[in-house]
Amino acid sequence: MQKNPAIVIIRKITKKQAEYIKSNLEKDSRTTSIKLFNILYALRIKDVDKKKIFKKLFGYDYLEDKDYLLRNELRLLRQKLDDCLINLALEDELKNNHFFRCKQRLFAYKHFGIDELFEEEYENTIKCAEDNLAFEDAISFQRWTMDKAYHHKLNSLITYEERAIFFKKLTEECTESLKKYNASIVRINNCFALISNHYKGLLGKAENNITLNDKETIEIEDHPQSLYYYFRSKGLATSGLERVNYFIKSLEQIKNHPFKNNYLNELALNSIINIGRSLQQSRDFEGALDYLSKGVDEYLPLLTNYPSTEKLYANYIVALLNTYQYDKALIALDSIEDKKHGFNYTNHWFTIYRILCLAALDKQKEFNSSMPVNFNNIPPQHRLYLRLLQGIGFYLFNNIEDANREMYNLHKSIKNKEHGTDIFRVVDIYQSAFKLFAKSTKENLLTKEKIILDHLMLQIEKISILDINTMPFLLWLKREIIENG
Repeated sequence: MQKNPAIVIIRKITKKQAEYIKSNLEKDSRTTSIKLFNILYALRIKDVDKKKIFKKLFGYDYLEDKDYLLRNELRLLRQKLDDCLINLALEDELKNNHFFRCKQRLFAYKHFGIDELFEEEYENTIKCAEDNLAFEDAISFQRWTMDKAYHHKLNSLITYEERAIFFKKLTEECTESLKKYNASIVRINNCFALISNHYKGLLGKAENNITLNDKETIEIEDHPQSLYYYFRSKGLATSGLERVNYFIKSLEQIKNHPFKNNYLNELALNSIINIGRSLQQSRDFEGALDYLSKGVDEYLPLLTNYPSTEKLYANYIVALLNTYQYDKALIALDSIEDKKHGFNYTNHWFTIYRILCLAALDKQKEFNSSMPVNFNNIPPQHRLYLRLLQGIGFYLFNNIEDANREMYNLHKSIKNKEHGTDIFRVVDIYQSAFKLFAKSTKENLLTKEKIILDHLMLQIEKISILDINTMPFLLWLKREIIENG
């Protein structure tokens, strides 16, 4: 029931969207849809109970053999919700996206056979497509125009000579657009092949030599979009400051392009995230925070409901944690929650970051209330970090034996499964540190233990990390070791 499409939509929509949907459903001659919508909208924060909904909708108790009635109403409501969301999306794009408006206007002239205006609007729309680096759309417009000319729909083409020149010119333009489009597609594919290899690297399975299509194997048309993905791919294939420099070059391709839209701002934001993450991997936490703050302050206000929004927030908060700005990180986390961005993947990460902040600020009561009671429904990757936090909680609240036991069990479970090399190394360091903390106090640290702690500090300083989510945990432990030492 919780995964029913109509219920999923109702849980995600904003108040403004809900008002639009209600106004449309109220015009429907069938009143059941608006009644069901109101019932589900009132319950959207709570667990949805099928039997309660059934009784409220039909006025009598739920019967198994009448279940189809509710299923049918949910199906009909979903269709109406989809129509409303499509209309809202189109209205939003028409209002805020100049190129989309140009494109839809040309499509309308084509669809309704208003050939005089189509011919008049074609050049303007093609220029707009090129400016917005929308080469795939440009190819579609050129194809539409050639088709109209072939069927004698363009009044400006009268003689055979004019038609011959027209088709030759448009074919050449289409070929140029196709080259630019192909260059982008090849380099986009290269980029995502390297991103796939990055995630394999987190599991310790990265390929050392990946063969990518490039200038030597295909004809490349260099333009901002193609070069953006070229430099981004070069960055993904390297490391350290060289990687950062390539990502900065990819950002420059978009920053220097005279036209901006949601898509291009999204590309720029992706490069800022790449720069911030790479600087954190290189342990330049202040530099990373500068870039990521710029993304939050300058680019984020330009975007709504784009994937990069979620990633940017996650990287920005990690940068705050890595610079020990725990109070500011909590404020940022509260801001994200207030805005109700509807994030999915990072929701668990934000919970983890919040609990680490509470541990670092020694807020015991809030720490305990924020820890999940049951880890069973939490994805395995996030569960590892919550178990690590559980061990930290035991340590902070003077239950070092339980902290040791939790680290021992966590270390063992990670060793037996494929969860990634970074988290395994972090838990390994934690296990060694907590074992030493159990044997000593801040006032009584034996020479042998001091040597081992110094060795752990060196490991924390030197360890190479790909998964930046592990870094705040290492830096928190570094501070604890300094205080113990």
